This record gives sequence, C-alpha cells and structure tokens, in this order.
Amino acid sequence: MIKASVDFTKIDVLIYVSRLDETRFRPDEKRTIYLLTEKLGALIWNKAWLIFTFAASVPNENRHEASVNRKEQIENFVKAITSQYGLNPPFQGFQVKLRVDNTSKCWTSKSIPIMSVLTKVS
Repeated sequence: MIKASVDFTKIDVLIYVSRLDETRFRPDEKRTIYLLTEKLGALIWNKAWLIFTFAASVPNENRHEASVNRKEQIENFVKAITSQYGLNPPFQGFQVKLRVDNTSKCWTSKSIPIMSVLTKVS
C-alpha cells in the first residue's frame, strides 16, 4: 500500500529506529532492513536517519562505544543489501545519527528526547 501511495522521489527523510541497548544485531532487524529495501527500494537509504532509542538504558560510560558498534553493524548491513541493487550513488552511511529516549529529563548532554526529533523534522 505504501509503495502504491507514495512518490519515493519526494521523500525528504526515512527515520530508521533501532534500540541502542541491544547487544547484538538480531536476525529480525536484518530481515526488516532487507524487506524495507526490497519493498521500498534501495534509494530510501540515501535519505535515512538512524535513531537509537533506549539510549538512557545504556550506562553513560558505555554509551558512545555502544552507539559506534550498533551504527557500524546497521550501516554495514545496509551497504551490503543496497550494493545488491546497484544503488547509485552508493549508500555512504546515515545522514543523521541520534540517541534518544522517551524521557524529557536532561539525561545526557549528547542525547535528546524522542519527541523533539519527531516535532522538529519539517
């Protein structure tokens, strides 16, 4: 239904949301990325933001390393999948990477509440 209703050349951004507190890149998430690519086209990833939720669940001293590891896992998989489709230009990585949580408290200076992402995107 989405593919029939949406002009993908006019999409400004795809927001891909993943949990930061996951310690491994699960098969169900890989399948989701594969299906999004198959059904919506590889081009959507060139306009994608990566949003990590549950960021406050990761201890502050591990948050940066967890962010880097999860980003690399997801980006590498998206690069592998989109290369099969001959994406031009090739996927270079997520344009924006944010750590968010469902709290509005100032839980860390480098992270933001999820609602601010959803309300400020125009």
